Amino acid sequence: MAQDVIGILFSDHDWFRALRMTSYGFLFYGPGSFVWYQYLDKTLPKPTVKNLMLKVLLNQIVLGPTVIAIVFAWNNLWQGKLSELPIKYQKDALPTLLYGFRFWIPVSALNFCHQMPHGFRGAVA
Repeated sequence: MAQDVIGILFSDHDWFRALRMTSYGFLFYGPGSFVWYQYLDKTLPKPTVKNLMLKVLLNQIVLGPTVIAIVFAWNNLWQGKLSELPIKYQKDALPTLLYGFRFWIPVSALNFCHQMPHGFRGAVA
């Protein structure tokens, strides 16, 4: 019974995409976000409303576009579509960023507001 459920759940799983995104997180997002949040905490260490707002703003205007650019490039590289990358950026980068604001602004605000220990922040942000 359990094998049937597992078989059904994973029968249509895109393992190549899973490997692609896992490698992105392991190689780029994990180390990069660690350095990024260390930088924000060192440059804006006091838990004030002003610093909270600055961290959220910087997260959205610096980290957001950087992550989008790298994810698009990584995916296109793995798919053998690097020549299509400029079109991908022109077509999808801004809508992806703007759509992401709806989720990432509140999540970032909660993340920075609660001053999570450094080791756990990247898991949320």
